[in-house]
Amino acid sequence: MKRIAQDRARNDLKRACERALDAFDRWPDNFDLAMEAIQACIDLGDTPKAAQLLKKAIARHPRKRSQIEEYALDLFQSSLNPFLGSFLVELRLKRRDIEGIRLILKQAPESFIDDLIKRSETRSQSETAGAGSIENDILLGLLYIESKRGEKAAGAFGRVIVADPGSAQAFGGILVELEREMPNNAELKYHLARTSILLSHPDKAEARLFQCLQLAAPPFESILETLDEAPEKSENHLLLKGETLIRMGRRAEGAECVRAFLFEGGDRAEGAGTMSHLFPAGENRQALAESRLRLLPDACFEDPDTTFLYCDVASARGKEKEIAERLERLHRSGGGHASAIIDWCERADERALSGAAKRLLAEIYMEAAEYGKAAEAARSAVESDRSLLHSVLDLVRDAVEGSAEAHPPLIKTLAELYARSGDGESASEVLASLTGMERIDDGDILDLSGEIMKHAGVSLDGVLHNIEAAVKKGRIADSAPYVRSLCVERPESVQDLALALRRKAEGAESYWQPLADLLDYLAKEERPPAPLAFLQALSHLETGSIERAIFEFDQLLMLDGDLRADLIPIYERAAERHDRNSTLHLALYQLHMEEGQLSLAAHYLCRVIEIDPEQVR
Repeated sequence: MKRIAQDRARNDLKRACERALDAFDRWPDNFDLAMEAIQACIDLGDTPKAAQLLKKAIARHPRKRSQIEEYALDLFQSSLNPFLGSFLVELRLKRRDIEGIRLILKQAPESFIDDLIKRSETRSQSETAGAGSIENDILLGLLYIESKRGEKAAGAFGRVIVADPGSAQAFGGILVELEREMPNNAELKYHLARTSILLSHPDKAEARLFQCLQLAAPPFESILETLDEAPEKSENHLLLKGETLIRMGRRAEGAECVRAFLFEGGDRAEGAGTMSHLFPAGENRQALAESRLRLLPDACFEDPDTTFLYCDVASARGKEKEIAERLERLHRSGGGHASAIIDWCERADERALSGAAKRLLAEIYMEAAEYGKAAEAARSAVESDRSLLHSVLDLVRDAVEGSAEAHPPLIKTLAELYARSGDGESASEVLASLTGMERIDDGDILDLSGEIMKHAGVSLDGVLHNIEAAVKKGRIADSAPYVRSLCVERPESVQDLALALRRKAEGAESYWQPLADLLDYLAKEERPPAPLAFLQALSHLETGSIERAIFEFDQLLMLDGDLRADLIPIYERAAERHDRNSTLHLALYQLHMEEGQLSLAAHYLCRVIEIDPEQVR
């Protein structure tokens, strides 16, 4: 020892080192000589040799471990020598002094960290499972943290926890630290979930796995394996498994898992289209399932299993808007799911279908050439959501105009939609096209014309169409409210109405009787306007109620004497048909007398005397 000190004092560091090493070899159990040899190597700059001697010293003097380690730490902090750092890391790694290792790594230069990572990664590739492998992964994890490679650190610590479940508590804390820095890393979330399972916290594991699934590139297979192997299942594990399967593309399996989750503790009604048959206790599960399924990527809803699963759950939750969006996406995906969508909608509760869903259903029915159902769905869509009127109108119009064959149900709906939009003119045009079709009932036209005027307001054409259909159907009284409305709302059209009806009756004799019935029905409440009152009297004349007709004409003449000129030819034509009616001839006598046509007046008076002499006396 004295000679070593003398060599050092003379600055003969090489000689001092040789002497110290020789002494250490001769007396290896001498602690002081061991420390002198280590210091001599340090003085000479031979840190690799110093590190070897430090290991030997600890092996031969375990009770001096703390002193040796403190000595090495002082040397490292003053020199930041990588060999000393490696020695300290290895020493602390063996006793799992994680914080001690992190302290060393924080002080070490970047080159030291990079070198250790390379060596540890090489070792990781060659080592088999065991204590050495675990320690290497611990070191790798800490090195990755220090080099800001958090995702790799998560993987390394994940392997440690799997290999050594007892370490879950210690390394779980490090993973939580990483989570604060990388809240959106799926791999990290997964390993945290695994840690929670090992620590018997299935609910915490479930929450992190749900979070993991929403992040980019989740480890699906690992999640499934974890869920299947977990010793303690969380309450929602079937939902979690189902969502995982759906997201990874195994959608039929996933949907079945979610349904199993929903029906746990509930009764499954055969053929049910919604979840409303679950026990009330299932409501919380429905809410959770709906919220989780709603977060699935849009691409998942290009699959029928996922879409109908969501729609089943959403229908029980009153999510009509979301149902329509998912059904629309499925239909637009081009997968040929129209028939399945129809089946689901026809099974579903009416309340589950929004106006948008019904519009989609109308479109699908049209594509399937089910025009009656398409028309019904189109009308129902507008009734459910008035804002869809123009969209549905365009849909139906395109279908009608684009078809080579006429489809009365669609055409009727088109007329009604035009009316609802306030386009009475177009509605009337469509209604007119229906009138000549053999496959449409007159009662339907009657009802439709009334519906058109209900929405678009009364019009001359609309009232005429309505009366025409009412005459054919024998329901003439149904037209009275519309005629009355026309008189009030469009008085300028009354004269044209009377003329049109008169021309119609003059062209078809059978028209006079229902026309008389209609005008009589109107007159029960109030006297019709003059043009219709004239037509009423004329219809009575034409149907043989001559005395009544003449009385009504007389009433009109009291208000408008100019009518005589119109009445004379009417009476004369009637007299030709009713040659023995004395009242009619007497009326002609009076009209000609008032007009100063004495010879004609005398003629009709003679006919009265001839027919009924008593009337003259």
